[in-house]
Amino acid sequence: MVREALTPDGQAFRNLLLFCRALNTLGFQISAQEEEVALQSALLVGFSDPLMLRSALAAALVKSREQMPLFEAAFRQFLLSLRGIKDARLAQNTLTANVARFRQEKHRHPQLFFSSPHGDTSDCAAGEPLSRQVGASVFVADQRKTYVALTTWEREEMARFQQRLAFPKRRSRRVRITRRGKRMELAESIRRSRTASELTELFYSSRKSREKPFILLLDLSGSMAPYTRTLLRFAHVLASCSKHVEVFAFSVVLTRLTRALTLSARDRALSDAYLLAKDAEGGTRLTESLTDFVRGEGKSLLQRDALVWLATDGLFTGSEDAFSNAVQALARRAHPLVWIYPGIIPQSTSDAPRGIAHLRRSAHIAHSAQTFDELADAYLSDLCGD
Repeated sequence: MVREALTPDGQAFRNLLLFCRALNTLGFQISAQEEEVALQSALLVGFSDPLMLRSALAAALVKSREQMPLFEAAFRQFLLSLRGIKDARLAQNTLTANVARFRQEKHRHPQLFFSSPHGDTSDCAAGEPLSRQVGASVFVADQRKTYVALTTWEREEMARFQQRLAFPKRRSRRVRITRRGKRMELAESIRRSRTASELTELFYSSRKSREKPFILLLDLSGSMAPYTRTLLRFAHVLASCSKHVEVFAFSVVLTRLTRALTLSARDRALSDAYLLAKDAEGGTRLTESLTDFVRGEGKSLLQRDALVWLATDGLFTGSEDAFSNAVQALARRAHPLVWIYPGIIPQSTSDAPRGIAHLRRSAHIAHSAQTFDELADAYLSDLCGD
């Protein structure tokens, strides 16, 4: 990109103005003077270094810490529009149209979309929304955040949930003999009264109950990066309190995290789990991961009336038919399949991730949860419902 592109006649100039006005729709309240400062800042730093450009624009436009997540998401869309200056299809999807979805979910961290390393969208259909064109990839992240020790508040959240924690039960085939019940066991009553000359006491049988297997499938791809820490903290509380909990994470490949998360030391458990999930915060192979689970490690786990939680935003690559078949196969074997969406579940699928409609049809229960307390409430509400 050359400096001359930032002229009143240049596409980059118009995109930058759209960027500023799109931030206004998100509540940034940017004045005309601040728009001029942003344009001058862009002229000074140029477009060769996106990080430098982002810092310059943030200094001119961002006024509080709460505005930074929205700015980051909108800036990424702005970079995509710059890459596609000569692409007519991207011109149909202006920045203001793409940030409209962020405005609807203004209370949550916006999803950050990941494109290919070269920003290539040549395989996309003309007129398709930009969020669908570059919404997912199959690439592993080159860089990701390192694990940071738990804060006092996070520890308190986990402790509160652990105090309220219970696990779903299922009826076993084994029975126990009791003195009260609905089904009388005459043979057992006679056997226990054999020392007496007559039947002195009746005994009854009831089926034993045992913990129901609980499987957590966590999407740790790039679009779920703001929730990776929350999901792992939630999984650690469950896995450390029961041997019947299994935790799997996936981004590009499926990884079992159960052994790491069963450690009682919270920071060590989460750090080990984060190291095991080497592809976290990268691309997504949602279809392949679900298929691998159903045909592989989940084959035996799903035969025991397992409760399955699938935490994902529905971004996937590949064929819709293949994804639909993978979700349906999991739903048929789960008892039940609970889908966790990180935010408000979109009512319209026109500009939502393609997987939303398939997940909504196949899942037996759907919850909208993005914070730790919301995850805990969803879990306990399902437990009370059972």
